[in-house]
Amino acid sequence: MTAYAVRCALLPDLPNNEGMYRPVRVEAPEGCLLNPRFPAAVVSRAVTGHYVPLLVLGALHRVIPDRVMAGVGSPLWAVTQSGTRDDGRPYTAVLFFNGGMGATPLKDGEHVLSWPSNISSTPVEVAERNSPVFFHYKRMRPDSGGAGRFRGGLGQDILIESESERPIVASFMAERTTFPAPGLAGGGPGGLGDVRINGRRIEGALKPDALRQLVDLERAQAQQLVDAGAKRSEVYARYMRAAIDHDPEKAGGLADVLTTLQRQPYAPVLLGAVAMGLAAYGAYQLVKARYRVIAAG
Repeated sequence: MTAYAVRCALLPDLPNNEGMYRPVRVEAPEGCLLNPRFPAAVVSRAVTGHYVPLLVLGALHRVIPDRVMAGVGSPLWAVTQSGTRDDGRPYTAVLFFNGGMGATPLKDGEHVLSWPSNISSTPVEVAERNSPVFFHYKRMRPDSGGAGRFRGGLGQDILIESESERPIVASFMAERTTFPAPGLAGGGPGGLGDVRINGRRIEGALKPDALRQLVDLERAQAQQLVDAGAKRSEVYARYMRAAIDHDPEKAGGLADVLTTLQRQPYAPVLLGAVAMGLAAYGAYQLVKARYRVIAAG
């Protein structure tokens, strides 16, 4: 990782070769973070290693500021989940998510791109196919690249719901939750990441009792989500109720429908769609009235 950072700054187009490593000398005293003693936990040692290039680039910025990239949203995030499928088969899935690249002295950083690793973010379709989860959204996170003449690449916001009838065990390898990616040459830092369960920010490991409470809350909120969906369905059902039941008294008028739409979570979007539909229909009627040919006798 040390030699890689030097090559990125000096000769970014040079393929890896033995000669590029010869001028670089790395010293890591025993007992330090990069050379720990047993029984230190090192299962996620790659995460630690991903901070090394940023450290080297930060030092090189004092010498060659026009060749160095600012901090990135690395290390990448990994969510490992395991459980049992409906047919009784066990499963384990690992989902990867990336932040943005740091800005350079010449341009903005790339959005949602892993560095220094080359692991891409897990597509929604793959994640939902391999495990019983549903993605409500996976989108760019606004203003997460930091302020400056050239801004860092954006990270992402992701909302995942478990659709499993059985408990799922999930572990999060999440970085940049306390210290953001640093800016250089006066640029601002990037945004902080966090892990939330039902809107509650999680810091560190949870005790079993606390986790059980969160799971119960998650089930309750999932039921609320289902109820909200039923209410939205009811809105559209009002249009058809009179025709199906042959009883106009059971169907509300336009004012009743618009009032119900106004109470929904996405009221501005729904009302806007209705307004555009009415406007389009009005325009259609005007054109029809102007150009329609009426056959005589």
